[in-house]
Amino acid sequence: MRLSAIALTVGIGGLLAQYAQGFANSAIYTTGRLPDRAGLSFEMTLTPLPLMVMLMVMLMVALIAEAFRRGVALRDDVEGLV
Repeated sequence: MRLSAIALTVGIGGLLAQYAQGFANSAIYTTGRLPDRAGLSFEMTLTPLPLMVMLMVMLMVALIAEAFRRGVALRDDVEGLV
């Protein structure tokens, strides 16, 4: 359960990091200084390489979580056999 939550956090965190970077870049590029909120426009580009890396990490953590879940189920199933 916890590893599944970590996988989800990695996925959401990767998207939020690109969103924050796009917001910061847009704010600095349009004004040349720290922006005021009135004249702030927003542009964001999603680059494929960080998204692919984030998805791969998310998938790996999800697979590890599933392996642990099945291992715990197997341990509980064979507990009284020996």
